[in-house]
Amino acid sequence: MADLLTRFNEMLQICPEDSIACRSLQYVMSCLDGSLPGQDILLATIVSKRCTNDFSQIDGANELVGAALEELEKSGYLNHFFYLTPQEHYCIGSTDGQSFVEEDPLAAYTPFGVLEGSYGLDQIRVARDLAKAIKLCVFPSSLFDGVKDIRADFRMLKGSYILLQSLDESGRTTMDPMLVDSDLNLVPGLTPRQDFRYLRE
Repeated sequence: MADLLTRFNEMLQICPEDSIACRSLQYVMSCLDGSLPGQDILLATIVSKRCTNDFSQIDGANELVGAALEELEKSGYLNHFFYLTPQEHYCIGSTDGQSFVEEDPLAAYTPFGVLEGSYGLDQIRVARDLAKAIKLCVFPSSLFDGVKDIRADFRMLKGSYILLQSLDESGRTTMDPMLVDSDLNLVPGLTPRQDFRYLRE
């Protein structure tokens, strides 16, 4: 890890300041060195930056970022696609896992990676424990009652997360999603809307 961080520092020295590549390298390095909280470390974001050629103009950058991804995966991080349940995917504006729920309604509370057999339950638990939460990608008022006004809706959208609940022995979440702030404190006064998808009775 120390060698990898040294290589990132060296590459940042030759990277054009305030360029897309520089900002992207800084993000990946922050994921590695522990300066970012788990909820802000998204492997999908790193992969996206590689696919959109953020690093294409810097020799060796893509390879270095690939090594960083491998290191993060060794530490237990996974792409959030796999450790989120269909119900949690709904909270970030995704319909992934819906076909599983059509076959078994209880699948709504089971992480996608378990449903499709990509990962074992222990691996998913580790990834969820590391992440702790997932960034909210839809307006809170579309999920929860109790949002005061449109200003509060915009404010919460920018700095709110869905807390990742623990999983029981069958691999299902123990309760419905809750909204938390960037410090993972529960946002008070909110209750899930009646049309909240897959809401437990």
